[in-house]
Amino acid sequence: MEENDGMGREDALNALFPLMIPTYDGSGEAAHPSVLYFTSRWNRYRYWMAFTPYRGTNEKYENPSIVVSNDGIHWIQPKGLINPIIGKPEDGHLSDPNLFFDFHKRLSMFYRIHWSPPKSVLVGDKEKGAAQLLSPAMALHLNQYYLYTVNYNKKTIQLRISDDLEGLWSNPIDVPLVNNLPDNITPWHINVVKHQADFEFVIVMKDKKGLKPNSLHYGRSDDGKCILLYNKPILYPSKTGWDNEIIYQGSLVPITDSKSLDSYFLYYSARGKNKIWNIGRTMIEPNKLVF
Repeated sequence: MEENDGMGREDALNALFPLMIPTYDGSGEAAHPSVLYFTSRWNRYRYWMAFTPYRGTNEKYENPSIVVSNDGIHWIQPKGLINPIIGKPEDGHLSDPNLFFDFHKRLSMFYRIHWSPPKSVLVGDKEKGAAQLLSPAMALHLNQYYLYTVNYNKKTIQLRISDDLEGLWSNPIDVPLVNNLPDNITPWHINVVKHQADFEFVIVMKDKKGLKPNSLHYGRSDDGKCILLYNKPILYPSKTGWDNEIIYQGSLVPITDSKSLDSYFLYYSARGKNKIWNIGRTMIEPNKLVF
């Protein structure tokens, strides 16, 4: 793994090599991972990943796809499944997939819609802009469903709560980020995992002027309604590696066989200066972070 920018790091290091992810378009360019791990395997596999191809940074390829693995490194398309799993729309694309395993032991996917068959869960207000329900992420807490989205128009993360996976959902609650952030960045994409007693978050930050997303941040919460944010990025572009231009969506997977109860694999997507998108894997130990 490559240490970047020489900050004397105690957090995540950039993955030295990207993972090889098969994509329906044949490019191998992949982004926006959402990864789940099953200790006893689920339908034959320990790791399940949702992602979207992102060939040439072209949105038309951003349609939800599934791959599986038993070691977290080597990924294949499972037999009997055809990617993209929802099909390509005639107009537009279906971005930001998030995998979720619910109370009923069902594997669901949110990509601003519910998987198999598709059903609208939330609809943004088009009159006020399209980017209000970015990057849906789900967690279970106290027998309720916690659905997080990013409202880029308001520059905030929002939470909706429901007793049922398909709603009715509460009105959105703004989720404050506790800790000082530079004035020039704002939340762009989010991932959450409920592990032990805490919610654990990784949040992509983007320049408020609309420039490249270029840093990945870690936060935690005991109630899911307020996020204590680590005061510097846990990951940002490397100097010379495959991920040396843009750092994008991340996904945390608890390492259950680790001696530390607070160790995670961090899957993340990034683009290099060669303009190619890939997904890599590194590790983070949040208990070593000083807030």
